[in-house]
Amino acid sequence: MARLYILLFSLLLPYQAIAEDLLPIPKNETEARNVETMRLWLSRVWAEGQLELVPKLVAAEYVRHGPQGTRVVTPESYSEEIAAGRKLGLKFVTHSTTIDGDMMWGRFSTYGTSPSGEKFESRNVQIYRFERGKLAETWSLNQPGTAWEDQ
Repeated sequence: MARLYILLFSLLLPYQAIAEDLLPIPKNETEARNVETMRLWLSRVWAEGQLELVPKLVAAEYVRHGPQGTRVVTPESYSEEIAAGRKLGLKFVTHSTTIDGDMMWGRFSTYGTSPSGEKFESRNVQIYRFERGKLAETWSLNQPGTAWEDQ
């Protein structure tokens, strides 16, 4: 059962609430715009549930690569998935992030509890691609059972 929930949140990850001081320091205007998108995405959409921001932060066709394969979501359909993911009470710990132009990388740990009360956790690496300041593509690599220390 825990694997099912790990797969579920892998569909939803990169949208965890992380400490803003762990976001990368931008070197130019493009990076500043992308870091601001990610800040709003994590702190407002995921942490606070402000789903009305999703269309402003996600491209019309958002490509997601993960354990279940590649799929394309719209801001509307992804808003529904985020709402479902928030109900799992996921907790994310950020270990590191970096940015280079329209690409951002992050290393995270994820914890949650299934509706049946079973706890689960995973370690994750996310790669994000932005287009004109919006999330356009994400690659999600999840490693259940890996022992990264939370820092």
